[in-house]
Formats: sequence, C-alpha cells, structure tokens
Amino acid sequence: YLDSINGDQVDKLSQRLGEISRQIKEVKGKRDASRSERDRLSESVPHSRSTMESIDKLALLALKRYRKVAKLSADATNNSDLNIAHDPLIEQCERLLNADAEDRPETVKIIADALSGELEEIDIDRKASDLGRLKDDLLRKGKAFVDLAKVVTNSPSGLKPVEVQTLTEINGVADIPKVRNLYEGILQQLSRSKELLLQYESSERESRQLVSSRLAHLIEYAALDLEILRSVVGSNRGKYTSYFNVEAEVLDRTGIQRLMEGIVAEVDILERQRRERDKQGTRSEDNEEYHDSLRSLIRIKLYQTIFSQPTITYVNTSIRGAGDEHEFNENLSEGQKAALSLMWAIRLAEFAIEREAKRLSSRRSQQKAREMSVNIMLIDGLFSNLSNRELIDSSMAGIESTRGSFQLIGLIHNPHYQNDFNKFPVFIIGKNEGNGMSGDSGKGWVSFDESTSDEAALRTAQIRRIPSSQATS
Repeated sequence: YLDSINGDQVDKLSQRLGEISRQIKEVKGKRDASRSERDRLSESVPHSRSTMESIDKLALLALKRYRKVAKLSADATNNSDLNIAHDPLIEQCERLLNADAEDRPETVKIIADALSGELEEIDIDRKASDLGRLKDDLLRKGKAFVDLAKVVTNSPSGLKPVEVQTLTEINGVADIPKVRNLYEGILQQLSRSKELLLQYESSERESRQLVSSRLAHLIEYAALDLEILRSVVGSNRGKYTSYFNVEAEVLDRTGIQRLMEGIVAEVDILERQRRERDKQGTRSEDNEEYHDSLRSLIRIKLYQTIFSQPTITYVNTSIRGAGDEHEFNENLSEGQKAALSLMWAIRLAEFAIEREAKRLSSRRSQQKAREMSVNIMLIDGLFSNLSNRELIDSSMAGIESTRGSFQLIGLIHNPHYQNDFNKFPVFIIGKNEGNGMSGDSGKGWVSFDESTSDEAALRTAQIRRIPSSQATS
C-alpha cells in the first residue's frame, strides 16, 4: 500500500499526521491543566466549606438579632441622631462585602467569624429593656420639661415676650430644638452682656481713678483754702485784738479710698431699694429727682468727710479782755453775737478775695486779681442790736483794706445812728414823704414792706446822700 502511494500523497499524509500529533499534545495539555484545577479545587473545598459555614452562621445570627430588633417599637429604631457609618461593626460588614471569596477564602472566614463574635456580644434583650426604661424616663422628663416651661412663663424671669411665647408653645420633647435655639440665643445675649459688663467694670475702674485724682486735687485745694482761711481770719486788724482761730483735719489719700467705697456702697443700697420699689410699683420720684438726691447725698458726704473735727475759737478783747481764745456759747450777749457775726462775715469776704487771688501763680497777677475782685454783702438791720462803739470797731477792723473789692451795704434802722465814714464812705438816708394824709409827711423811716389793704396804693420817699461834712448837722 505504501509502495503504491506517490510522493504527493506521502507529503499530504505526513502533514495530516503532524496535525493530529499537535492536537493530541494540546488535548494532553488541557487534560493536565484540568487535573491541576481539579486538584486545586479539591484542596480548597475544605476551606470554602469552612468559609461558607462561617458565613451561614453569621447570616443566621444576624437574622436572629434582626428579628428581635424588628419587635421593637418604631420610635426606638427610627429618627435616631446617631451616625453609624463609622461604627466598627458597619466597617466590618463593608470589608466582608468587598472581600474576594474565591482568591482569599481564609480572609472572608476571619471577617465573618469576627462579625459573628461581635453580634453574639450584642445583648438585644438587655438593650431593649434599657431602651424601654429610657423611653419611660424620657416621657417623665418630657412632662417635667413641659411643666418647668409653664412655671417659667408664669413667674418673673426677665425673659422677653417672644421668649415667653416660645416656652408657652412647648408641648413635649419634640420641641426641645426650640428651647435649644432659645437657650443659644440667651447665651449669646449673656455673652454680649458679659462683654458689656467687662467694659463697664473697666469704665468704672477708670472713673474711680479719675474721681480719685479729682478728689485728691479737690482735697489739695481744700487744704490750701483752709490755710488761706486760717491766715485771713487769724490775722489781727486795727488797734483791737480780734481774730479767729480755725482748726480742722483734712482727709488723706487713704481716706479718699474709704470715702469712695462708702459713697459707692450707699449708692448701691439706694439703687437696690429703687429697683424694689419699681417691682412693687411704689416708686414716686422721677429720674431727675432721683439723680438730684444722689448728687445731694454725694455732696453732703464730701462736705462732711473732707474736713473732720473742726473747731473755731475767737479772740476779741472788746468781749473778753484777757485776749484768750474762747468758744462760741450762750453766755454771749446779743450785741456780742452780732459783733462776732459781723466780724466773721467781713473776714469771709476777705477770704473769698484772697482765695481767688491765690489760684494765680505770680504776685503781680494775684495783686491784680485782688484789685479787680468785687464782692457785695447786703445786711438788713445792721447794728440793730449792736450799739457799743468799741464792739463795732473791733468787729469791723480791717474792712478798710477791702475797699474797692468788698462792698458792705447795711440797711440801718436806728434813727440815732452816727456814721463812721472811715468804714462806710457812702451814707444815704431816706425819709417818708407820706401817703397823702395830712400830718404824715416826714414821719418814720422808709419802709420796703408791701402795703396793706387799708393803706394808700402810692407811697413816696426822699432819699439823699449825706456828705461826711454834713453828717453831724
């Protein structure tokens, strides 16, 4: 048969045999690969079975836990503010879903077993019982919350009407966000109030420092004025020994602080009392009256505190011949009291002039201030109870030095008064011209009283200046 085959047929047969050999080789390769896959799968079956068992166990356990959770009320499982996206249990579930069970079944098994362990540790029954108790507690607290809101709205709380309206609309815990917003708003107001309080406290400290500084200057001036007063009233004038001795203690810087603290304490008490009267609706004075009373209180407090233990004694040889210092007492006659009062008034006029002059720095400006100063005092009934010439001279000693700066105008009702032109260079007398009735002209002195109903409406008087040359005529 082979000898009968020609060359061409031999070549074709050879090609056919080669193709069959190659196909046999490919089939053998696939068979070997299938055997290897079979062996690999056979080896992975136990792992896969174990992995499937772990997954089945996890699924059954999860289903069991879910059935218990499903029995809970809807309000226990819904509307929760808790974000579980980053809970470790949820993260494990995500890992299990993304794991490749074919390539790494052992990894899947580890994750499934871990999840099963965590699910077994979750005691749904206990947590459900706790949740029930918390729900009951929430209901009790919700009722207490509503009751408390009602109490706040029905009692003085300092809340604004819109805030009270918000609390009035509270019906339960579902309205907690409203209260939370109200609370946050009040906190913001409180924060602003605290900021204002800090500003006020800072302003108060600055004000106290400013007041302390001003009080210190005031007391320095007061001490200087006291020395000027002592110098003026304590100087002897004329041929008579007559002067005053003034002594007093001046408040020091430590006393200034105590004075301020005392004033602040009294003002605080008055403010609290005023607020109480406002609450009770019994306040009668307006703001202006109240502030006037505060200013008066502070003024009196200052006057009473800056100088303490004051004493004034006098020396007047026309009253007490020995020239010793004496206190004012009831043993003085009316004329002696009048003499000392006049003497004190004249010295106070001198003090007013000297005090203003001492405010200036140079002697020239001080002297100019003394010359330009003008003080006027009007005394009605001058010398009415003082007729002793020696007492008059001693009480008015030194008035000559104030001429041009101090004018003492005395209305003297004594028709027998003899003027001393060294003390009163201007002397004016007045006589009634009468009221039109016969015989009334020239009688009595000029009266400045209002006329009564039984007097004529028109009264005239003659007033003329008497020169010193005619005073005795």
